Amino acid sequence: MPMLAASNVTNYLFDKVKGFGEKALVITDYGTMMAHCDFYMGHQKIGGEFIQGLGCLSGDAVVHTPNGLENIKDIRPGTEIFDGEGDIRIVSEHFEYDYKEDFIEISSFYGGKPIRITGNHMVLVARNIPESNVRKINHGHRFAGKEEVCWVQAKDIRKGDLVVMPKVKFELKNTQFVICDNIYKPKRRSGGVRDLARKIGVAPSAIYSYVVKKGSGKEARKKIEEYLEHVFVDLDEVLEATVVKEIPPVFEMNYDFGKIFGLWISDGWLVKGNSAKIGFCCKKSEDNGEILGFIRRVFNLEPYIYEQKNKDVRTFVVSHFGLACGFRKLFSDYQYTSGTKYIPKFLLETPEEFRLGLLHGLWSGDGSFKGKTTYTTVSQKLANGVFSLLISLGFHAGIKGINREEKRKSFRKTQFWTQYTVMSAPYFENITARNGYFFDGQYVYYRIRSIEKIKSDGKAYGFTVQDNNSYLAGGFVVRNPAAGCFVE
Repeated sequence: MPMLAASNVTNYLFDKVKGFGEKALVITDYGTMMAHCDFYMGHQKIGGEFIQGLGCLSGDAVVHTPNGLENIKDIRPGTEIFDGEGDIRIVSEHFEYDYKEDFIEISSFYGGKPIRITGNHMVLVARNIPESNVRKINHGHRFAGKEEVCWVQAKDIRKGDLVVMPKVKFELKNTQFVICDNIYKPKRRSGGVRDLARKIGVAPSAIYSYVVKKGSGKEARKKIEEYLEHVFVDLDEVLEATVVKEIPPVFEMNYDFGKIFGLWISDGWLVKGNSAKIGFCCKKSEDNGEILGFIRRVFNLEPYIYEQKNKDVRTFVVSHFGLACGFRKLFSDYQYTSGTKYIPKFLLETPEEFRLGLLHGLWSGDGSFKGKTTYTTVSQKLANGVFSLLISLGFHAGIKGINREEKRKSFRKTQFWTQYTVMSAPYFENITARNGYFFDGQYVYYRIRSIEKIKSDGKAYGFTVQDNNSYLAGGFVVRNPAAGCFVE
């Protein structure tokens, strides 16, 4: 079975029937990249052949999967992807072939990186209707509306058309977050365990272990016993004098809990090892009490607050071993640097209320509404996660990566790094004027900004999908072309 670029299929078939005379060639399209060609002489069938007609993308085109964005060249059979309706499907076959013709490069407003695609590849679009009212044109309106969504070959897409993106559907698996068993969390109070521990020179946990579990570290136990020989202290009264708070071992995945995660992912930290500390940071000059309020309301704990001298930084530290264990388990790939932050798939397979809180928490940290709605990070994995979060909520999204050079004096050496910016519609609103990025309940629409031909690097890639041969790539819904035609 020959494997051909779809633009070469017709020439191949003409050559195939040169000796047949003035006859007809009929092709039956199977709706994927496969087609069956039946050859006829008059009314008599004289043969048939399967042909693989390929229309594909450049190797750096990104495909949307439940686990984030992956380059199409790295997709393999069995990979889960999102189809053109936002549902999860399985890749059945993957293809790579030589391609010497030009790609069509399509970019959209707020769409991030352009997509490079073969001219025959099908793209889901809504044709624009040009504005004819002179008064509206004078006020900047170029389009009067849109036609129904339809499949169009990439080479036939026009500047100003609307490409569409479905609201992707993650499986709803997680409605609760379970942490370790409750543990004591003392609140600062005169006469409590903390004051006694400071006098003895041991950690408060050593006193708890000594009283409750009748055990402690050898050195700490020795210090406690030596202190008790010289100073009479009723340890039971000390424990009673300490306000003990417990937090529930199970949290409902609601808006507030989602926002706490968003705030932490943007500006939080953990300590290596088995530390019980979870940190949240913000600028002192911009602190509106939001972080403190959410910690108190969600965790029912009073954080310790630290401020750095000569720096516009305020840190809120929650000390709870169970919570820290829960965070460390959930973010198991986090390597204690901003470049390794990410959104676990667990947090995307949650109710929409939680995901909306997660989104707002993220933007409260590293997001911006100045000019454009953007989220900035040095973690590519986090940028991909924010993108997936946005499209799961029906919001427009795009990603751009910009190489930066760090020249601040606080850094010993000049550093080069990539800054990723995730873009969305202003304030996540449905904007229908001019650029036309909006959500109608089924699709997010955004307008084509430019179309041009780009030389191929010599390779093209594609794949087939079980049950539904469409998929999401680079912010577009694409479908493999049919290698079909009718020749007389």
